[in-house]
Amino acid sequence: MSSRPQGGFTMDRFGRKRTIQIGAAIATVGGVLQCSAMNLPMILVGRIVAGWAVGLMSMSVPVYQAECAHPNIRGMIVGLTQQMIGKFKNIRSWWFQL
Repeated sequence: MSSRPQGGFTMDRFGRKRTIQIGAAIATVGGVLQCSAMNLPMILVGRIVAGWAVGLMSMSVPVYQAECAHPNIRGMIVGLTQQMIGKFKNIRSWWFQL
Protein backbone atom coordinates (compact mmCIF):
# COMPACT_ATOMS: atom_id res chain seq x y z
CA MET A 1 0.00 0.00 0.00
CA SER A 2 2.93 2.35 0.45
CA SER A 3 3.74 2.42 -3.27
CA ARG A 4 0.30 3.62 -4.38
CA PRO A 5 0.74 7.24 -3.24
CA GLN A 6 4.15 7.18 -4.85
CA GLY A 7 2.53 5.92 -8.06
CA GLY A 8 0.51 9.10 -8.34
CA PHE A 9 3.56 11.30 -7.92
CA THR A 10 5.53 9.20 -10.38
CA MET A 11 2.73 9.33 -12.97
CA ASP A 12 2.52 13.10 -12.65
CA ARG A 13 6.25 13.59 -12.92
CA PHE A 14 7.29 11.00 -15.53
CA GLY A 15 4.03 10.09 -17.26
CA ARG A 16 1.97 6.92 -17.38
CA LYS A 17 4.09 4.95 -19.83
CA ARG A 18 7.38 5.70 -18.08
CA THR A 19 5.83 4.78 -14.69
CA ILE A 20 4.82 1.38 -16.07
CA GLN A 21 8.35 0.90 -17.41
CA ILE A 22 9.83 1.83 -14.03
CA GLY A 23 7.43 -0.59 -12.32
CA ALA A 24 8.44 -3.37 -14.71
CA ALA A 25 12.12 -2.73 -14.00
CA ILE A 26 11.50 -2.83 -10.24
CA ALA A 27 9.49 -6.06 -10.65
CA THR A 28 12.39 -7.57 -12.59
CA VAL A 29 14.79 -6.69 -9.79
CA GLY A 30 12.41 -8.23 -7.25
CA GLY A 31 12.08 -11.39 -9.33
CA VAL A 32 15.85 -11.73 -9.72
CA LEU A 33 16.29 -11.30 -5.97
CA GLN A 34 13.73 -14.01 -5.29
CA CYS A 35 15.21 -16.42 -7.83
CA SER A 36 18.76 -15.97 -6.64
CA ALA A 37 17.93 -16.03 -2.93
CA MET A 38 20.41 -17.89 -0.79
CA ASN A 39 18.60 -17.34 2.50
CA LEU A 40 15.26 -16.20 3.90
CA PRO A 41 16.06 -12.47 4.31
CA MET A 42 17.05 -12.24 0.65
CA ILE A 43 13.79 -13.77 -0.52
CA LEU A 44 11.83 -11.49 1.79
CA VAL A 45 13.56 -8.43 0.35
CA GLY A 46 12.75 -9.70 -3.13
CA ARG A 47 9.10 -10.13 -2.17
CA ILE A 48 8.96 -6.60 -0.76
CA VAL A 49 10.54 -5.13 -3.89
CA ALA A 50 8.22 -7.10 -6.19
CA GLY A 51 5.21 -6.08 -4.08
CA TRP A 52 6.25 -2.45 -4.36
CA ALA A 53 6.32 -2.81 -8.15
CA VAL A 54 2.88 -4.44 -8.20
CA GLY A 55 1.46 -1.58 -6.15
CA LEU A 56 3.04 0.94 -8.48
CA MET A 57 1.72 -0.74 -11.63
CA SER A 58 -1.72 -1.61 -10.26
CA MET A 59 -2.39 2.11 -10.05
CA SER A 60 -0.82 3.23 -13.31
CA VAL A 61 -1.86 0.48 -15.77
CA PRO A 62 -5.65 1.04 -15.54
CA VAL A 63 -5.14 4.80 -15.95
CA TYR A 64 -2.94 4.24 -19.02
CA GLN A 65 -5.47 1.79 -20.49
CA ALA A 66 -8.31 4.23 -19.97
CA GLU A 67 -6.37 7.03 -21.63
CA CYS A 68 -5.39 4.92 -24.66
CA ALA A 69 -8.72 3.15 -25.27
CA HIS A 70 -11.43 4.46 -27.55
CA PRO A 71 -14.23 6.12 -25.53
CA ASN A 72 -16.79 3.54 -26.67
CA ILE A 73 -14.87 0.60 -25.19
CA ARG A 74 -12.91 2.28 -22.40
CA GLY A 75 -14.90 0.80 -19.52
CA MET A 76 -14.94 -2.66 -21.06
CA ILE A 77 -11.15 -2.71 -21.54
CA VAL A 78 -10.35 -1.70 -17.96
CA GLY A 79 -13.10 -3.88 -16.48
CA LEU A 80 -12.08 -6.91 -18.54
CA THR A 81 -8.50 -6.56 -17.37
CA GLN A 82 -9.58 -6.55 -13.73
CA GLN A 83 -11.89 -9.52 -14.33
CA MET A 84 -9.08 -11.54 -15.90
CA ILE A 85 -6.79 -10.80 -12.95
CA GLY A 86 -9.46 -12.21 -10.63
CA LYS A 87 -10.15 -15.23 -12.85
CA PHE A 88 -6.48 -16.15 -13.13
CA LYS A 89 -6.06 -15.89 -9.35
CA ASN A 90 -8.92 -18.37 -8.94
CA ILE A 91 -7.50 -20.72 -11.57
CA ARG A 92 -4.04 -20.52 -10.02
CA SER A 93 -5.31 -21.31 -6.53
CA TRP A 94 -7.31 -24.27 -7.90
CA TRP A 95 -4.29 -25.52 -9.87
CA PHE A 96 -1.97 -25.52 -6.86
CA GLN A 97 -4.46 -27.51 -4.80
CA LEU A 98 -4.15 -30.48 -7.19
